[in-house]
Amino acid sequence: MLATMGAKVTAIDINPDYVNIARTNAKAHGVSEHIEFLHILDTRKLPFVDEAFDLVVCNSVLEYVENTHLPQVLDEIDRVMKPGGVLFILGTSSRLWPREVHSGAWLVNYLPHALDSIIRRVAPDFARGMSPWRLMQRFRHYENLDRSDAGKSLLAAKAQTTSGWKYSLLIAVNRISLAMGASIGLLLPSITVALRKPRG
Repeated sequence: MLATMGAKVTAIDINPDYVNIARTNAKAHGVSEHIEFLHILDTRKLPFVDEAFDLVVCNSVLEYVENTHLPQVLDEIDRVMKPGGVLFILGTSSRLWPREVHSGAWLVNYLPHALDSIIRRVAPDFARGMSPWRLMQRFRHYENLDRSDAGKSLLAAKAQTTSGWKYSLLIAVNRISLAMGASIGLLLPSITVALRKPRG
């Protein structure tokens, strides 16, 4: 989608099969010449210069990062982001909710990380959500664009796919989030937030 809108895209994943699928999809949609595809096994050290990107998009990514690796991965995102650039996080399962959105499993979001190695022996594909507060703590110096516009952009996007009582509920959640000093996307089952890196 970004390439279709005219962006020069660098797409990365730790799984080479996913990189190949993305490459095939881009070719099918006629945008492969606008995308560089990279298989990067360890995203704690990205092969890019400092301040390389205007926009970083993490679409259903951060909740799959090993808990002990997450601080370094978030530091790398900050390192490669240009001042004034935007970090857009979406589709990231939130630990605030009792049901993990990708697997549908109940209460796994509330299990302590200390149990991860034991759980993965039984369930290798185990996943849990990410804490929106942990995310915001790392990017506390970034401007929360959703908060800055009082949730209007996210609500406008949600209006395209949500109606009736569900949309009314989103409006109520937006009011609550603003009163808490947060933004609506931080309180949803899937975290959605746009953050701008300070200039200078």
